[in-house]
Amino acid sequence: MTWSKLPIKTKLILLTFITSVFGILILSASLIWYENLTYRQQISQELNVIGNMLADRSNAALVFGDVSQLKDNINSLKLRESITLGCIYNEKNQVLATFSRSGKLGCPDKPRSTSGVFEDDHFYTVQDIMLDGEVIGRLYIESTLEELRRHLQNYVATATIVSALAVLGLLIISAILQRTVTTPLLHLSETATRIANDKNYRLRAELESFDEIGELTKSFNAMLETIEYQNKEILKSYGSLERQVEIRTAELKAANQELEAFSYSVSHDLRQPLRAIDGYSEAIAEDCSEKLDELAVEYLGRIRSASGRMSMLIDSMLTLSRVTRHKLDCEEVDLSQIVEGIASELRSAHPNRDVTMTIAPNVKAKGDERLLHIALSNLVENAWKYSSKKESAHIEFGVINKREGAVYFVKDDGAGFDMKYADRLFVAFNRLHTPSEFEGSGIGLATVFRIITRHRGRIWAESEPSRGSTFYFTLNVQ
Repeated sequence: MTWSKLPIKTKLILLTFITSVFGILILSASLIWYENLTYRQQISQELNVIGNMLADRSNAALVFGDVSQLKDNINSLKLRESITLGCIYNEKNQVLATFSRSGKLGCPDKPRSTSGVFEDDHFYTVQDIMLDGEVIGRLYIESTLEELRRHLQNYVATATIVSALAVLGLLIISAILQRTVTTPLLHLSETATRIANDKNYRLRAELESFDEIGELTKSFNAMLETIEYQNKEILKSYGSLERQVEIRTAELKAANQELEAFSYSVSHDLRQPLRAIDGYSEAIAEDCSEKLDELAVEYLGRIRSASGRMSMLIDSMLTLSRVTRHKLDCEEVDLSQIVEGIASELRSAHPNRDVTMTIAPNVKAKGDERLLHIALSNLVENAWKYSSKKESAHIEFGVINKREGAVYFVKDDGAGFDMKYADRLFVAFNRLHTPSEFEGSGIGLATVFRIITRHRGRIWAESEPSRGSTFYFTLNVQ
């Protein structure tokens, strides 16, 4: 389990334990170091005192060359168990008397006076034997450090036991004291959990202390009061909100019914007089052409042309209406295949046109196949139409994969338009070219805009006059 997932109670105990152990280790190491230093000083002082006493007792025997007395003096060192070697030298550094606890002699040659030297496993001191202020000999005493090691081992063992007991005591004390910190926090957490599970914002956390945790409890209770008040206000407005939703739903339903009625009227009521106008105009032109002059025949032609444009507008409006009301049926759609079919139909309808179509293969997207077919038909047919004045035209369909997603495009090298009018492109009945230049209803791009919007995408264009146009769109259906 990671540190962030541990309960706060466990964290406090672990922090106390780690801090205590670290502090006690530093204190114990300091005490052991100090005890080692003090004990070494004690050994040095004791052996120097013994050496001074023995040197004072040996100066007379050394002057008179009483070797037996010197041996008696040096053998007195065996009374201290730690001393392993003792040597008495004359002024010429010749050994006159020795003591060795192991029986092996190892007196150093020409020792120099020193108050004490600690080496790896022993300590030694060299004392001058003086008479009337003159050095007449030297005393060498060597001692083992085994006593120091035993003392330090006992001290370390004692310090370890005391430290362990201290850490245990601190843990017990911290386990008791941490409750004063964790209990209010645990109660606050339990209250928050109950509120989250039961959604009962009338509950309040109990104020158990007046420190920072107490301030947190006060703020928590104040937040609950605010939430409870807001919930009451929401419940009060819920009834009126439901009524408003019902009213808006009824209005939307009525609007949809009116739209359906309008679509039916356009589809049936408007088409019938248009067919009559076109039919009678055609009959007059065929049956009475000999009785009409050229101007009358021209007017009849204009009447038939206007009724045809009107019929095309009705078809476009019905398409726009159906696009808005059509339920999306999203699936994976092969856009390349759709564009291939549209291009094939255009080539069949206009066999004399010289148009190169570049279609990226296997371009797929998720969406409603019927609506996407309508959108691509409008875009490709626009590219075909607005490049019709070129002897050799080029139209391209493809996709650009960007970090934020796929961007699809339809590009042509036709008439183009001025970008300052780009905001009018996708508004119904707004055209950037006159009917004499290019025929059209002005509803195609508005239909494309609604289809792309229903797919939660966006559409935009880039163009220059006489240098073609590129229409980009995205599809973000979820």
